[in-house]
Amino acid sequence: MNPTLGLNHAAPSLCTVCGGVNLSFLGEKDFGISGGDFFAGQRLYKDYGQAVFYHLCADCGFVFSNAFDGWGREDFIRHMYNDDYVIGDPPFLEERPKRNAAMIAALFWREKTTLKALDFGGGHGLLAAELSGFGFRADSLDAYHEPGAEIDADYDLITSFEVIEHVPHSDQYSWLCQLKSHLKASTESMVLIGTELMDGNDFSWWFISPRNGHISIHSRHSFSILCQRVGFNLQSISRSIHVLRLA
Repeated sequence: MNPTLGLNHAAPSLCTVCGGVNLSFLGEKDFGISGGDFFAGQRLYKDYGQAVFYHLCADCGFVFSNAFDGWGREDFIRHMYNDDYVIGDPPFLEERPKRNAAMIAALFWREKTTLKALDFGGGHGLLAAELSGFGFRADSLDAYHEPGAEIDADYDLITSFEVIEHVPHSDQYSWLCQLKSHLKASTESMVLIGTELMDGNDFSWWFISPRNGHISIHSRHSFSILCQRVGFNLQSISRSIHVLRLA
């Protein structure tokens, strides 16, 4: 029998990104639904019989669930980011960090001896290890996998791939502020964020998946608002790759 998760089902009163109160119920998914189901063509976890509600802010387009408002770090580790997490996200362990490291190495190969990089939300640290193998100075930090890692506050480049959608809605601002605190105060410094933006009716419904932690999904407008609040200028290279620079 699946454990009782202690999910919150109360309707949120406002959007924690823009402060808007024009919220609507978008839909619900069983906690056991993962993004990997879409690619596998089948359910990868058993049904939990416990619904996770998602809401849409009509003012900025932010999609979020407040179902986990009562959870602490240990709850996320026990129920979400446990040994079974990789079932719903197979690229997490090797494929994604290796692919992203190769991309960064190709983009910044001229600067590899001078550039100092941090992978923020870097899982088990493979992306940073791969970059180090390419000759970069690279560190990794992850709240669930490497919470005690010692890092600095003067990185030229901070990367964060497929992380922000895992950050609870009420922590979005503080999370981005924490990321910014490790960035060198320079016009040359930059942040590379990888996350899927969804605008208007252009919802990738499969991407909204509670079991692998996709609980905060930005639109272009909501992400721009968040970046401005923290002091970043946003430029999107594609729907899923975004450059942040200090304003």
